[in-house]
Amino acid sequence: MLTSLLIVKLVCEIALCSLLGRGALVLLTAGQPQGNPVYGLFRTLTQPFVAVVGWCTPRFVLPRHHALATFLLLSVVWLAATLGKIQWCLQAGMVACR
Repeated sequence: MLTSLLIVKLVCEIALCSLLGRGALVLLTAGQPQGNPVYGLFRTLTQPFVAVVGWCTPRFVLPRHHALATFLLLSVVWLAATLGKIQWCLQAGMVACR
């Protein structure tokens, strides 16, 4: 159980950091990051998550807001995994949590 919570938490952390980097590059390049190879890497890492959220969101959510919706959803999943890890560690004891 702890291993699965840690894997979910890690995947969320990687995706969240990539989404933050992607957003920072959009701001730094004045909205034109398409030629940047680092932006391409961030886009490759986050595109599966953004595609799933884009598929799940209603049509009135604009495609340009899918990355923000993905960030918010991943933040909630990360928080739930963190709280689950804390709960599991409190029940199992700190020795078993290491």
